[in-house]
Amino acid sequence: MKTTIVRPAGGDSRALRAWAVIFVGLVCALTMSRPLSAGGQPETERDRQILLMHADGTYETGYIHSDMPPPDWGAFAEKYEGSVLVGGVVLDLIRPQGGMENTAIDVYIWSDGGGQPSSVMAIVRDVEVTNVPYWPDVGRNVVNLGAPVWVEGAWWVGFWEHDMAYYIAADLDGPGGGTPMMKIPPGAGYPTGWQSVDLVWGPTAALGIGAEVDLPTPAEPTTWGSIKALYR
Repeated sequence: MKTTIVRPAGGDSRALRAWAVIFVGLVCALTMSRPLSAGGQPETERDRQILLMHADGTYETGYIHSDMPPPDWGAFAEKYEGSVLVGGVVLDLIRPQGGMENTAIDVYIWSDGGGQPSSVMAIVRDVEVTNVPYWPDVGRNVVNLGAPVWVEGAWWVGFWEHDMAYYIAADLDGPGGGTPMMKIPPGAGYPTGWQSVDLVWGPTAALGIGAEVDLPTPAEPTTWGSIKALYR
């Protein structure tokens, strides 16, 4: 797992509301440190690797569910499209003052079924993410899947945490394009299953969930316009 740090532009934080959500009234500006592997050594980038991320790099809030029974209730997910090899899951996470640290998460790749996460295509269990600083910092964590996973069409990437400790950063006023969803457990007071986070927290452009992918090698010369059309 490699990490980078995201530092805010500055400002004062303030509580948003109850039901396990933290809101901060400032805009974060992304600046990244050198990527490191879990062992503390620089990680070699794969050829033709790109980052897919709907969030615009500024975050105004963070979400967490107050009830997260296994195996994946309370999980968060974002949808992407395109025929690619997914090599890593990217998570921008925050931790409130006094919150737990070094707790484990499970990382998922799902197929799409009717506009929501469906069959599990890949899972990495018991990942100890360590780059989760106190707000107002935001930590970027990249969890390597080991063997890249080939996906086509629409697919989903996300995570479920074992303990109520980390908040997924959320972009409220970015350009949009995201499909931020959460798997709401029974008895939470909302419809059960995969639902838009808008149902609970209001309009959200995107979550800080992305993927590192490898572009397919073209069989013939390909224009940059046609490459861009593969991904959204």
